[in-house]
Amino acid sequence: DDFRSISSITEEQTVFTKILRDKRGQLWASSYDGLNYIKKRFNDKGYDVELYNDASPHPYKLPVDWVEDFVEDRKGNLWLATRGGGLALMVNNKIEEVYSFSNMENSGIPDNIINSLYIDRTGVLWIGTESKELVFLDLYAKKFRTILSEKHNGVSDNLVTAITGNNNVLFAGTSTSGIDVFDISDKSVGKIANIPRVVLASGQWKSEISALLLDSDSMLWVGSATNSLAVHKGGGSFDSYVVNGFVFTLLEDNRDNIWFGTWGQGIGYINKYTRVVEQYNETPSHMLGLGSDKVLTLFRDSRDLLWVGTKGGGLSVAPIEEVISRRGNFKVFRHNKDVDNSLAYNDVFAIEEDHKGNIWLATGVGLNMLNAGELSVKQIMAGEVKFTHIGEEDGLPGGLVYSIREDTNNHLWLGTNKGLCRYVPEQAMLVSYGVNDGLASPSFTVNSVFEVPSTGDMYFGGVNGVTFFHPDSIVSNPFQASVTITDLRLHNRSVLPFQKVNGRQILDRHIYHTDKLQLAYADNEVSFEFSALHFSSPDKIRYSYRLLGFNDEWQETGSQNRRITYTNLRSGDYCLQIIATNNDGLWAPGVSELQITISPPIWLSIWAYIFYAAVFLFLLIVFRKYSLIAVKEKNQLIIESMEHKKETEIAEAKMRFFTNVSHEIRTPLTLIHAPIQQLIEKGELDENTHNVLEMVFRNVKRLLNQVNQLLELRKMDKGQFSVHVSNFSLESMLQDTLLDFEPALRQEKIEVVFNSDENTIIHSDRRMIDTVFHNLISNSVKYSPPGSSISIAISRVEDKSQTPFILVKICDEGPGIPEDEIKNVFNRFYQINKEGFEHTGGSGIGLSIVKEFVERLGGSIEVANLDGGGCCFKISLPIGEEASAVLPNEAETADDDLFVELTSDEVEADKNINARILMIIEDDADLASYLKSVFEKRFKTFVFNNGRKAFEEVQSIMPDLIICDIMLPGMNGIEFTKSIKFRKETSHIPVVLLTARSGEDNMVEGLNVGADSYIT
Repeated sequence: DDFRSISSITEEQTVFTKILRDKRGQLWASSYDGLNYIKKRFNDKGYDVELYNDASPHPYKLPVDWVEDFVEDRKGNLWLATRGGGLALMVNNKIEEVYSFSNMENSGIPDNIINSLYIDRTGVLWIGTESKELVFLDLYAKKFRTILSEKHNGVSDNLVTAITGNNNVLFAGTSTSGIDVFDISDKSVGKIANIPRVVLASGQWKSEISALLLDSDSMLWVGSATNSLAVHKGGGSFDSYVVNGFVFTLLEDNRDNIWFGTWGQGIGYINKYTRVVEQYNETPSHMLGLGSDKVLTLFRDSRDLLWVGTKGGGLSVAPIEEVISRRGNFKVFRHNKDVDNSLAYNDVFAIEEDHKGNIWLATGVGLNMLNAGELSVKQIMAGEVKFTHIGEEDGLPGGLVYSIREDTNNHLWLGTNKGLCRYVPEQAMLVSYGVNDGLASPSFTVNSVFEVPSTGDMYFGGVNGVTFFHPDSIVSNPFQASVTITDLRLHNRSVLPFQKVNGRQILDRHIYHTDKLQLAYADNEVSFEFSALHFSSPDKIRYSYRLLGFNDEWQETGSQNRRITYTNLRSGDYCLQIIATNNDGLWAPGVSELQITISPPIWLSIWAYIFYAAVFLFLLIVFRKYSLIAVKEKNQLIIESMEHKKETEIAEAKMRFFTNVSHEIRTPLTLIHAPIQQLIEKGELDENTHNVLEMVFRNVKRLLNQVNQLLELRKMDKGQFSVHVSNFSLESMLQDTLLDFEPALRQEKIEVVFNSDENTIIHSDRRMIDTVFHNLISNSVKYSPPGSSISIAISRVEDKSQTPFILVKICDEGPGIPEDEIKNVFNRFYQINKEGFEHTGGSGIGLSIVKEFVERLGGSIEVANLDGGGCCFKISLPIGEEASAVLPNEAETADDDLFVELTSDEVEADKNINARILMIIEDDADLASYLKSVFEKRFKTFVFNNGRKAFEEVQSIMPDLIICDIMLPGMNGIEFTKSIKFRKETSHIPVVLLTARSGEDNMVEGLNVGADSYIT
């Protein structure tokens, strides 16, 4: 706890503001009374103190005593903040320079009272003043110096058009104010004089300077906007030479010649001692093939080649000795878009030779290099050269180069239309400098560059004065950019730490301390602002960024646009990467990264996927279940289809069988039916025999009716059935039908109750309706018990539309039909197995034919069980438009019998007529015999049982009529008829086809081949 003062000097000081040990270990302390340098003694424990204040001798003198703050830079220099004396720089313990407020300096310190200092990581010194503002000084700023027109002793005009000089003097030509002369022998540049005008021999004068050259004898040659070239002799006097054209460029060779290039008159030279003027502009041949007569620059290289840059004519070159002697021609290089490695542009503003002998060209589209260093003069003149182009796409600002100089480090300095550039050929590196780096002008001019031979200082003239520097003093900023994200914005609103957005906290710390960011899917517009935090010329900093997972390509932007916005990003993981350059354009190797995760929406979350999986599993189970049901139903349908198909095939087989059987038995039935009918009609039988034959006739007729029904059902299946309508009385037909069942009704003691309206005439198919009622009455008789009754009622009624129709009811007192089977009674081959009525089983087609016939005739049929027992069929039949109460004669309506027996008188009459010939062709012997017995009374009959044999004999017999069966051995009836009709000798013979095949297609087939009639 023993504190003591280190020196009597410090005891007298009131307030100490800061203590600092520098890089060399020296201890410094600032106070209101100055800056103390504290040194420890070697021989004892005491300290020596050296005080820097306003009373100290030079170079230790401070502008004021009060030192508020001080800092040390990377070079070990101390920067002192004084209260009232501005900013002081101490180098090697000596006050090097003091920066204070001045009304003459726009970029100086705004206040001499400085409270604090801070040097950031990029070498920028931040200065906090008392009452003005926060200012900064780039400690690595480029040491460009300027000669401006606004300053005292500056250039007389902003636009500097030409520069020349030597180690001590600089001449600057201006556009309107003549020539300014500056002393450059010291570090400071001082203006010596101004030559306001160039006075020519004719008495004319000009203040517009276009070219300057200080020759080896220190004579100043001046080109102006006149046809004269002037030489300044001192004291404001000039000597002048008359030349053709305005002089734009000047060059001195090693032969005491001053070469000049003009606008529109080519080139020429003046010998300084002989004063002879030579020009190459009399004729095109005198120009020696120069690319253009508008000359912008002249240059002589180390090979004694004269290079000429022109406006629009490219680059011309020739050995200077050959030009002087007029023995050679220029080799011209121009831009050719079809030739690789040609000159980039035909405007050449400046020419420079580097240390390797290569020729560098300033053109309208950048910098060109001609590889002359590796070529001989002969190769150059032969055009075996290559041009390399460095343009705006390579980082050259503006792309328009006006002037070139190489420094002692083999770097090229380029004056362009957008600042100054340094190009390092070995590294192909371009570094650009602008007004913010201290340049006087944003754009430089042609022929306005000069390098001091002794020091290497360079002077560039431009549109706003002169910029000068030593190349070694222009060093690149050693600090790399370090990009930091400075702001996060959602939907264009900044997000602060702990701030809730849509009920969620996005940041728990500031965004520049955040390396991972979690966003919701609804945050579909997110922006990031960033900065390199490099404050030395921040406007020159370039940025490049990309969002991995969205776009892997780097996107470049400038310092004016330091915000990135992304919209509608999908859910997932992203990585935002940003890199930047420093103010010298050097890209930092490090990449700043921010990991971004965008949560999926609710419909894409893990719980949503679990839900989807559950739904999918449920649907899969349901699909599986119903698939099995569908498969089962499909199999059931297949089975039912197969069963239906099988049933159809069985029904078809039954029908074919029944049809075939019907065809087979129809002929025998006909043979039975016809003779019995003949016997009954003769009336020569006793009563008992007559009754027996009547019974036989009824059953044969019944059996024949069943056969006909089967054949008609087959026709209906094949769509060959047709309706033949006529007028007839339904009451009479039903009474005739009842006569067929009279024995059965009498035997079973079944009473028939018959009721009918008076008018029951109907226009319909008699045969079909007869079949309908025959089947229905047969069905009722079959199922009626003994002693019961059958009621038949015929009535004429009208429907809702007042259309009349016939309603027939046939009711019995039988067992009825089971309710669950009543819908099937009209199905084909359907039979009801009713206990006690097994003996009544039929074929199962009767009711099916009834329904199909009724519907074919436009009617309807219904069946229902009666309450008291039995069932009732209701048949509705349309009356027809042609129905009339007047019926045709009985003879007209009666069915024609196939065979009619002739009376004895008819037979006797025929005997007086020449016997006619009949040919019968029938393979059935009984039918053939019967036919012969019928017709032999009137015809001479020939019988054949083979179609082929009959055809062979027909021409020899030449019958008057042929009756032919269709189904015959040898040749069927169709072929036989066709052959008969085809032969001319027999084509007139009528042919009647006789067959059991009753189909219309069979009838049409027979008639088509020439048959005259068709009997079934």
